Parts: sequence; C-alpha cells; structure tokens
Amino acid sequence: MEKDILGNKKIAVIGAGHMGRAIIKGLVNCKKITRSNIFVSNKSNNILLVQKADYILIAVKPFSVKGVLQEIKSFTGNKIILSVAAGVGIKMIEKILGKNQKIIRLMPNIPVSENKGVIGFFTNKNISSSEKNQIKNLISILGKVFVVNKEKDIDFLTLITGCGPAISSYFINLISDYAIKQGFLKNQSINLSLNMFKGTINYLENNNLKLPELIKSVTTKGGVTEVILSSLNKNEVKKLFGKSMDDGYHKIQQIKEKIKLS
Repeated sequence: MEKDILGNKKIAVIGAGHMGRAIIKGLVNCKKITRSNIFVSNKSNNILLVQKADYILIAVKPFSVKGVLQEIKSFTGNKIILSVAAGVGIKMIEKILGKNQKIIRLMPNIPVSENKGVIGFFTNKNISSSEKNQIKNLISILGKVFVVNKEKDIDFLTLITGCGPAISSYFINLISDYAIKQGFLKNQSINLSLNMFKGTINYLENNNLKLPELIKSVTTKGGVTEVILSSLNKNEVKKLFGKSMDDGYHKIQQIKEKIKLS
C-alpha cells in the first residue's frame, strides 16, 4: 500500500446509512488509507470514537444531527467536523459546538462508493489553508471536489449532484420503458439504456466535446433526432424540469426550517 494519505490522523464516521457506507467504501477502495485509521460508529460508541479521531464525519439523517452533536460536543475540541447532512447549516452546528469549532460541510453523492463521486465543499472561517488542503486531498479520493464560496451553493449541489444519480436513473429508465413498450425484453431494454448513456459520456470525454456540439452533430436537419428534440421543446420539458428542481429546492428550505424548530 502507498503511504497512508491520512498520515497519523484518524477519521470517525458517525452514521452508517447509505451515504455513510458509500463514503467508507470509497475510502477503503482507494488503497491509500489504512482501514484501522477509519472508525465506524455503532450508535453506542460515538463519544469513544470522537475522542480517538482527528476528523469527525457526521453522516446521520438531518433531523438526527442535533442529537449527535449534543452528545459529542464536550469532546470535539480542536478536531475537524465534516458534515454531509443536507439542510444542516454551519451556524446550527456552531450553535451547538461553539463558534470556534472547525467545520466543513460536504455534499457528496452516492458514486463516491466507486471513487467517481461529486463532492461539494464549504468551510467555516476556523479552517486554516493547510487544513483545507489536507481535507481536500483526502476527500478527492472519493471523486471530484467542488469548492464553493457561498454556503447556499451547497443546497444547489444537493439538488444537482446529490439528487443527480436518482434523476439520471429516472431518465435512463424512461428510455428503457419506451424500449419495453416497443417489445424489447426488460433486461435487454435496461442494458440498451445504460450502455447508451455510458457510451455518450465516453464519447463526450474522449473527443473533448461540449454537450451542444454533440447535440448538433447528431441532429441532422429534417431528421428523426430533430423531430424528437423539437417535440421535447414544444412540450416545455426544460421548463417542467426546472420547475421540478425548484420544488426540490423548496423542500430543502422546509427541512432547514424544521431543523431550526426541532
């Protein structure tokens, strides 16, 4: 194994739901971290893990964050808190742990388990430049890190990248369902859709193409693709999609308000 990227640091993961497990898997997969330097909570040992670790990753559901923070607040000291909880702002975390607490909000998506994720990254003022670089170096193991300058951008990344895998799967499924409707077998239809998406992404990347360029190259004037895209535009699919994403953003704001009141 290469030199442990954590060095002499240790990370505690509190919360082993879908995202917690995905992050743990991604960290272990990379072969750059000694597994014994990753501690995973079993709900009864949060305080013990926090005492032993340098980085505390909060990966519980948003409405459980407050309780976890209150439980560990006497032991966080100079450690760095990494929160992946959607809708839980830095101010709320600081309110419980103190204004001097070092906090980083992350917004990963599920492909971090395959080290192909997208991770939003925002720090409070207590994180030094060297600490920021250390954590970025660690998190980049999981995929592409996007540093944002405004915390509200984490909410938009929740929609775009956090919800993105499910949204992408929805569109892949639309194509698959259409193929089934036309008489293709279910497994065959799913494979057709998946491979079409994979091939498109590879083609874009390998040929350094922008999305409009690929659309233009495939859309022959008066051809089938032009008719399909024209129909999608006529039916205002883009507008409907934007409205759906706005609905998602509104839901995040509702969650944030409920968390404040709880």
